[in-house]
Amino acid sequence: MPERSPDLHIRPVAEDDAGEIVLLLNRIIDARSYTSMSETMSVADQKHFIATLPERAVYLSAWNGASGKLLGVQDCLPDPDDQKQCDISTFVSLETFRGGVGSALFDRMIEFVRHQGYRRIRAVIRSDNKHALLFYRAMGFRTGKFGNGKIEALFELPA
Repeated sequence: MPERSPDLHIRPVAEDDAGEIVLLLNRIIDARSYTSMSETMSVADQKHFIATLPERAVYLSAWNGASGKLLGVQDCLPDPDDQKQCDISTFVSLETFRGGVGSALFDRMIEFVRHQGYRRIRAVIRSDNKHALLFYRAMGFRTGKFGNGKIEALFELPA
């Protein structure tokens, strides 16, 4: 894996980030290999998503400090059936794929979700998305349930 850039800045997403997030997400959606999302998103859709995040949700962004370019986003949304668990999604720019952005986001995500009182993070991954499976396993997730073309992976937060 390439060395992580020292100019990587991770912060919570703001509504003003919606345009950059949509550009990043739509490129990933159009690739048809890295997400179960099949329809592109509008800036209005993303602004609505950000504005209506549920209580205890965490949504982080990673930016190149030198260029100001968005490199990735990661969210963790509360599981409505389990208050100790949140559901994670990770999206990294195809241009910086495997460059440490996802790992850096996850390192910060752990801090945020622990502060929110979560004990577990769940990822639901398309079974044919080998890149996501490898990423989450490298982060320490254990894969579990299989079905409907998806795999569930769990990460237990250390006490």
